[in-house]
Amino acid sequence: MHHRKNKVAVFLHSVRMEDWIISFIPQIFGFCYFFIYYFDGSFNTSILLHLLLFVVSSIGFAAFGYYINDFYDLEIDRKAGKKTVLGSLTKRQKRGLLFSSIICMFSPWILLPANEYSIALIVSEVVIFFLYSHPLFRLKENWILSIIIDSLYAYTIPFTLCLVTFSLYYQHTTDIYLLFITATFFIAGCRNIIVHQLSDYDNDRKVGIQLIPHVIGIKKTKSLVYFCMWIEVGLLFVIWLLYAYFFHWTYALFLLIIVLYSLIHLFKKTEKRLLFPNYYYQVLLPVTYAILLISIDLQWIYFIIPYLIIFHYNLLHWITCRLRSVLSKIVNYSIYYFLLIFGINLKKEKKSVYNYLKRKRN
Repeated sequence: MHHRKNKVAVFLHSVRMEDWIISFIPQIFGFCYFFIYYFDGSFNTSILLHLLLFVVSSIGFAAFGYYINDFYDLEIDRKAGKKTVLGSLTKRQKRGLLFSSIICMFSPWILLPANEYSIALIVSEVVIFFLYSHPLFRLKENWILSIIIDSLYAYTIPFTLCLVTFSLYYQHTTDIYLLFITATFFIAGCRNIIVHQLSDYDNDRKVGIQLIPHVIGIKKTKSLVYFCMWIEVGLLFVIWLLYAYFFHWTYALFLLIIVLYSLIHLFKKTEKRLLFPNYYYQVLLPVTYAILLISIDLQWIYFIIPYLIIFHYNLLHWITCRLRSVLSKIVNYSIYYFLLIFGINLKKEKKSVYNYLKRKRN
């Protein structure tokens, strides 16, 4: 049993699960929640099974992609003095990781609905992994194609595959404005890989890799990232505006949140603003549609509450603290003004209600 736990721990650590819990996995859940809500929204064991299977498959794809990328980067990382988890594994552990990834990647499709488009997307994803990393192609070292390829396999294809899968499950066609969402994720993928290339600037330079920060310079690269962010925010604005128009005016509230949150972060002079739109995809998207699913069918609450606790604990903690603070102020000020009616000023007394009453009793 202990040996089996070690194997699981190695697998989870190797695929960077500690990072995925707050980023990749919530984003995939967000995709699923969005399409379930979009097509129907009602809860049943069948849709829950399909949701979980798609998430497992997505984790398998991502793990396989990480494995392929890190495997072909082992020598380069060694030259750059960069330590990787894969580099520290034994051959047996590497084989186990690869086998586990492939099982997770493909086995869910025994039950998940698929057609020629699904198969094309799945094959494209696997092919792109090799085109991106394999020494024969090594497109990750092409300063333009590396951005496009990374965005496709990390964002665009998973979203499109999710769309196809759930449209097949519900046997519904999709609307044209979903192209705006697809475009948003493509731009998001481009921005994220450029930010990653900026952070890896020195390591890439050590091994002679010339990517966009090296070709056009760091300053222009950051400007490009900001440009991508403005495009993302613009597309998100259009998406929520369409939702508010075609579905319900309450979507205007989310539109307002996006605009205000974006304006605050776009003008903040911090490095974190390079990544701030990810909050939409990793938090706002899944949490919003999780809540909307509950509003359609209360049975979702039995799945979504544990989901929120596991993947959005920090958000729940923040909300709880803020609510407690607000409620505390409401109660305290209510007591304060109530006692003022009777001529008791706790501020002048410099005492709490408890201490004041205790003194009076004595």
